Amino acid sequence: MGAATDTAGGLQVPPREAWASLHAGDTTWQERIIGDIAEVYVRPRYERLFGEAFGGAPRKSFLELGAGIGTLSERLVARHRGAISRYVTLEQFAEGTRRCAGRGLASIQGDATRLPVADKSFDVVLSFDVMHHVDDPRAMAREMVRVARHSLLLTESNGLSLGRRLMELTPGHRRAGERSYLPRTYRRFLEATGARFHAIRIAPFLFPFRVPRALLPALAWFNGRVEDLPLVRWQCSSLIIHATLEA
Repeated sequence: MGAATDTAGGLQVPPREAWASLHAGDTTWQERIIGDIAEVYVRPRYERLFGEAFGGAPRKSFLELGAGIGTLSERLVARHRGAISRYVTLEQFAEGTRRCAGRGLASIQGDATRLPVADKSFDVVLSFDVMHHVDDPRAMAREMVRVARHSLLLTESNGLSLGRRLMELTPGHRRAGERSYLPRTYRRFLEATGARFHAIRIAPFLFPFRVPRALLPALAWFNGRVEDLPLVRWQCSSLIIHATLEA
C-alpha cells in the first residue's frame, strides 16, 4: 500500500501503522482519550446536536469526513433516519472504509483536503473533530464548501480553552497531531473559500475528560450545563461550527 500521511503532523508512515496509532479494535480514539464519558454523555450529545441541526424536513443527504470506525455514524443513521435521504462516510484509511462498510454504512476512501466527489453532490458535509488534525485546514474548508449544497457542520478543538491547550501537550494528543484554533480562525478558514454564507454560527461545545467511573454522573451533569454558563462556557474544550450557505 505504500506510505501515507498520518494525522501526527504529516509524518510519512505506513497506513496500517497510522491507523493503529488512532484505533485499537472497537475502541475509538475518543474513548482512548476521555474514557467512559464518551459513551455516557459525549456521543449522545453529538446525536442531539445532529437532531437540533437537521431534525426537521426536508430530508437531506450527508457526507461525513473522517468517520473512523463508524461508531457515531452508525448511531446517527439509526436514530435520525427521518432526517436522512443518503448518508456516506469518508475515511482516509482503507481499514476505516472497511469498518464503516461492516456497519452497513456507505463508505469511500479519500483525503479530507482532496475529496473524491463532485461539486455540490451532498446537501450537508459533516466533520466531527477532524479539521484540527489535518495539515491544511484551509484546503479542507474549501473542499467542504465545494461539495456542500446547503450547509456544513463541524465540531472542533477550541483554542480559547486552557484545558484543551494543556491536553494537547500530552503524548496521546500530540501523537494525533492535534492543533487547536481560535473561533475566529475557523471562521477565516471558511470565509477564505470565497463562498457566500447565510450564517456562520460558532458556539462552545463539551468539556469531557477521563475520570473514575464513580465520578461519571458528576462529569455528565457538569457537561450538561457548562455550554450555557456565562464566560465559563468559552472554556469548553470544543466548538460547534454550523455554516449555512446562500442558495
